[in-house]
Amino acid sequence: LTVPHRLITRKTIREVAVVLSTVDLVITNDTGIMHAAAAVGAPTLSLFGPTEPEQWAPQGKLHRSIQGVKGDVNAISVEQVLHLAREMLVHG
Repeated sequence: LTVPHRLITRKTIREVAVVLSTVDLVITNDTGIMHAAAAVGAPTLSLFGPTEPEQWAPQGKLHRSIQGVKGDVNAISVEQVLHLAREMLVHG
């Protein structure tokens, strides 16, 4: 499965924010990029390990999150991510 993606390197946070504001969906772990994506209005699928998505995940209808079993982000399967990503892309 090939998913169109973009790797951003050696850019300022402002430059990254501009790119994030143009995408259809951002899939990210619990990082500053997650917050930057949400701040510029990009739909965001956030992957969480031990931190609580209820406290840290972006809120609103554009954003969804998945928390790994027992707080392990590696327990989130690719299939879970792809299913939710497709749902977000199709239904907004």
